[in-house]
Amino acid sequence: LASAGSISNWADAFTDRGNAIFLGRGLLYPIALEGALKLKEISYIHADAYPAGELKHGPIALIDPDMPTLAIACKDGQEGKIKSNLREVLARGGEVYMFADERLELADLGEHCHVMRLPAVEAELAPVLFALPLQLFAYYVAVQKGTDVDQPHGTAGGCEQHRQPPVYLVSGRGHHAVDDFFLEHEVSVPQRCCALENPEQQRRRDVVGKVSDQPQ
Repeated sequence: LASAGSISNWADAFTDRGNAIFLGRGLLYPIALEGALKLKEISYIHADAYPAGELKHGPIALIDPDMPTLAIACKDGQEGKIKSNLREVLARGGEVYMFADERLELADLGEHCHVMRLPAVEAELAPVLFALPLQLFAYYVAVQKGTDVDQPHGTAGGCEQHRQPPVYLVSGRGHHAVDDFFLEHEVSVPQRCCALENPEQQRRRDVVGKVSDQPQ
């Protein structure tokens, strides 16, 4: 959270971008997937995540100055490999934004690799730590683009409630009496139909849909 200002500055460079690539290795690859998902979900920027080791097998063909790369790296013994991947991105004119463990040596990657240091943690705990700045990054990009972070397009809100329509039991009444009952209780025609189709009440269809005309 102390880096929120710096993350916001990074986000400003993405407001006019249409695509982005996320890279991670080992335990951090699922976190790269999460970062790409959040970015596309609330900022509407197309983003894909790849294992850094798969960069040569297709994704590298997309690298150019207009395709930013976000990378995440912890000190897990694989840092040398992801640095090699990022050199390939930089050699093709790509711009790199990297969240990295503060112990990593990255000065040799040059000025087009923007680095934000995160506290040193064990590799097994790194996914928990690295998820936070990626989510903050997606949030700031969306805010600066002016999109609605609370209600993204086409997503189902976790707090939505689907209220079942009430089912009315009107057994033992004549047809006119049933109509009067629905009118009295302001029950609309769609509600009556939904009531009839309620799976829990199927066994009572004869009570609602086929009301007996026999006297009580």
